[in-house]
Amino acid sequence: MKNEIFKPTIDKDINNNENVFYSRNDEDLDKFDGRTESLDDFLNRISSSGSYIFSHNVIIETKNKVYKTKIAGKVGNNIITMDDEVISISDIVSVKEI
Repeated sequence: MKNEIFKPTIDKDINNNENVFYSRNDEDLDKFDGRTESLDDFLNRISSSGSYIFSHNVIIETKNKVYKTKIAGKVGNNIITMDDEVISISDIVSVKEI
């Protein structure tokens, strides 16, 4: 004997979710090239890609400057570039691999 699943009869139009309200702050969003990938995830992805982390060309956009460089590594709350630049992670707006 099979048990039947109860299915109610729908005899009218249903207009659920036609109005949506979104209240998340833009400051809360990850701004790494439109991805939801965090900076740590980005660094883990390029470092685990089978090649060295410093072989990847990246564009790092900060609040004050745009860097076209290669990442040497991450130390504490800073990114060190192959150009001997120290970039604070809190200043980074976006990171894109080129």
